[in-house]
Amino acid sequence: MYQEFIRDNRFDMAYLPFLQKTLCFEGECARSGLLNYVVLLTMAGIIATYGVIAGSTATVIGAMIISPLMTPIMATTLAIVWEIPIGLDAQC
Repeated sequence: MYQEFIRDNRFDMAYLPFLQKTLCFEGECARSGLLNYVVLLTMAGIIATYGVIAGSTATVIGAMIISPLMTPIMATTLAIVWEIPIGLDAQC
């Protein structure tokens, strides 16, 4: 199914390994990627909390912008589309 989509939309297959490496935290870069994710998520939470307490909508929106939540959403979407098993014991 996705082969037809890739063929019809001229997806460059050379980009595929880069896409999987960027979206999946595994291998030699897993620790660094997870550390960056946790730090950004923590900072976004702190900034959003300050924005809620101060009543500043702009600060809350700024926290949403720096939060790294798009990576897991994109990785899950990629796994669903390519029918890759998702779970604690599954590799991306």
